[in-house]
Amino acid sequence: MNITNMDGELMYVNSSFEQLYGWHRDELIGRQLPIIPAGFWEEEKSGKESLIGGNAINNWEVKFLWKDGSFVDVSVSVSPLRDTDGQINGAAKITRDMYKKSTTSESYMNWSFMTHNANLDKSIRDKKRTRITEF
Repeated sequence: MNITNMDGELMYVNSSFEQLYGWHRDELIGRQLPIIPAGFWEEEKSGKESLIGGNAINNWEVKFLWKDGSFVDVSVSVSPLRDTDGQINGAAKITRDMYKKSTTSESYMNWSFMTHNANLDKSIRDKKRTRITEF
């Protein structure tokens, strides 16, 4: 998770953000997001305009940059933050690592398939044991 002001400066990052992108919060606070590749600034600008209108952005799937310059597939949800007068003064962003999600889903599907096959094998063995032969 990270929080930015309307100028795009980072005000807060949690430890999950640090782990996902490889940056330490001391390197980030007060700076622009270093995770956005050059080609995505227009999309970021469009998202900012949507936030100014009070709209949230849900599950934006994008490739952002890790500290070493490599890409990481993420899903980002963004919500506008308001001050006590109701004016939008920033954004809260929740980022999910799509690689972990896909490997978790894949692991579940493999487990589910293996469980199904094991249950099917057991069912076949049980039927063989209880089979009645007719003459």
